[in-house]
Amino acid sequence: MFKVKEEACIACEACLHYCPMGAISIKDNRAHIDQDECVECGLCQRAGNTPGLFKTPCSYFCPAGIDVPRYVQFIAEGKPEAALAVVREKIPFPAICGLVCFHPCEARCARSQVDEAVSIRALKRFAWEHGNGMWKQQIKVSPASGKRVAIIGSGPAGLTAAYYLAKLGHAATVFEAQPEPGGMMMLVIPEYRLPKDVIRAEIKEIEGAGVEIKTNTKIDSIDQLFKEGYDAVFIATGAQQGRRLGIEGEDSPQVMQGISFLRKVKLGDEVKVGSRVAVIGGGNCAIDAARTALRLGGKEVTIFYRRSQAEMPATTEEFEEALVEGVKFRYLAAPSRILTLDDREVEIEFVRTRLEAPDESGRRRPRPIEGSEFVLRFDTVIVAIGQCPEIPSQFDLPLGQSGVIQVDWDTLATARKGVFAGGDVVTGPASIIEAISAGRQGAISIDKYLGGNGDISEVLAPAEEAVIPPEEVKGKRRSPMPTLGVEQRMRNFRQVELGYSPEMAIEEAKRCLRCDLKERNCIIFEPSDWPRSLRHHFSQPGVPHETTGIAGRGTEEMKTNDVTGRFRRGWVGLGLDVGRPGIGAHMRDVEILTRALAKLGVQFEAKNPITMMMEDPRTGKLREDILKEKVMSCVVEALFPIAKLEQVLRGLREATAKVNTVVSVCAINRADPDGTYPLRRKLDELGIPYYINGKQNAGLGRPLADI
Repeated sequence: MFKVKEEACIACEACLHYCPMGAISIKDNRAHIDQDECVECGLCQRAGNTPGLFKTPCSYFCPAGIDVPRYVQFIAEGKPEAALAVVREKIPFPAICGLVCFHPCEARCARSQVDEAVSIRALKRFAWEHGNGMWKQQIKVSPASGKRVAIIGSGPAGLTAAYYLAKLGHAATVFEAQPEPGGMMMLVIPEYRLPKDVIRAEIKEIEGAGVEIKTNTKIDSIDQLFKEGYDAVFIATGAQQGRRLGIEGEDSPQVMQGISFLRKVKLGDEVKVGSRVAVIGGGNCAIDAARTALRLGGKEVTIFYRRSQAEMPATTEEFEEALVEGVKFRYLAAPSRILTLDDREVEIEFVRTRLEAPDESGRRRPRPIEGSEFVLRFDTVIVAIGQCPEIPSQFDLPLGQSGVIQVDWDTLATARKGVFAGGDVVTGPASIIEAISAGRQGAISIDKYLGGNGDISEVLAPAEEAVIPPEEVKGKRRSPMPTLGVEQRMRNFRQVELGYSPEMAIEEAKRCLRCDLKERNCIIFEPSDWPRSLRHHFSQPGVPHETTGIAGRGTEEMKTNDVTGRFRRGWVGLGLDVGRPGIGAHMRDVEILTRALAKLGVQFEAKNPITMMMEDPRTGKLREDILKEKVMSCVVEALFPIAKLEQVLRGLREATAKVNTVVSVCAINRADPDGTYPLRRKLDELGIPYYINGKQNAGLGRPLADI
């Protein structure tokens, strides 16, 4: 059986994602193997112990899939220009993400198991500040396609989609209702976090790629865009309408929506908040509003949140900076009504809450406590409890309960032909990096819709030189981000975070463990009874099924199964089980069999660990060193119509003649009402001998990927 060495596990999840049976889970930052589900195929051991086979946790949890260890390594080597090129391979906004990304990568950084996570976002900012235009040297641009795409909205999702569509050769035009592009980045995120000049510089690069941006242009009709000759439309208008509290007195002149308040300040309008400011909400928008109110002269700014601090959706950094600047927090309190005293003051009646069972968001549900009301007086109330999209009815698109556009999550296609949507207008308020990811997916899907292959991948950075993974050095904590003094912050909207010096960045980058390169020996094999591993099968309890066997290569056997409920009617599920303990198989044998299946026209259902192991993730080509290695056992699975059974078996016999290993075939199909099996009838028709095996076949993996 396979066991996890807890002292070597860093919860990188490589084993979890390679396990074809779903037998591995992550609990308490350690991998756990369910021995009842494990079939001892050995893929987890290979994935966990072979360098470079799988994305690291930081890259996996980055919505855009940035190769984090690679760009961090370049910074450690004093090559910020190469680091910037790595980031640019996945996103067109390295500066913006380096300043305001909520960095889910850091939450899963393996270094946090030693001391503290690597400051990945800060290093991305450093790469932008100290890099150059080297990334432009290898940029990939396709010839003009003659196709036109309209993008509605110039936020991160829309601009990202436009950028990649332009590079794919399509004429991409962005329509923006506001006087300046950038969406919520430009209009709402405070200057002290994200300066407008930074946004403008990155948008200029996008325009340089051939994107046309039309500002002061509101689109109310998709039909009109198609009439004007556009071949596809991508809707990325975001979620810019603030949600209301729905309580008495909310329309008081002293009550402002958080989004509107931040927009006015960012645009330079005069906004007076008085001395006492109440902010209702617990997200980053609420934190931004509170910190902005302080900079506008607020003496006592308090955030009221109906749950506890643990449930606040705001990032830890934003929360801590607000505390440093003097923002106060009151938890388990919800406004119940607002009373206007005069043209300068209001009173808010709050009710205390208690937390009960979690709601659909996963956070505990607040319930008002009867008789717990209390009243406080303020000059200004800012409501920041969330946003929702505002979609013209003329778009004629199905909407979800929260007002978002309904799409196919794999393609972002809407119910209207040629119309796609992505970003906050689909998900509701999310993050910039998630919007960028949606923009990438939108570009891929639209390109395929227009007849392309959807390939937006590119390699902009040079290849890494030989890297020796660092030893785990405990006690080397992350470098703190230099910041502007609190007194200096209160006088203006200057940027608070000042960025790393080259020396600080190099030292911080060296903290990366390069867990993508290390042999950790985190999963070990202890010999056990091999037939025990064959107990996992695809049958359903109480349903008749039959196992038959047919002659295979030499004296070996090919087994076939008829089992209820695995594949659709009239199709056969095929599995090649390559290798056995004590025998093994070369990965090249697996490749031979897989390519033989591909030539026979079978269908591969999904990505399989075998192909992922054989491929170089950077080039997509097969790795010769991997093809020469031996594996304990692995499975290739596919589907084909039962009518092609004779052709497939004949082709497999020819292919397996070159493979020095055991091959079994597992064909799974539904029994007919009379109790007979289509596969057995087909074998009888073809005159292929078989016998009733009498035991259930293992079915050791999911189907393989495209070849």
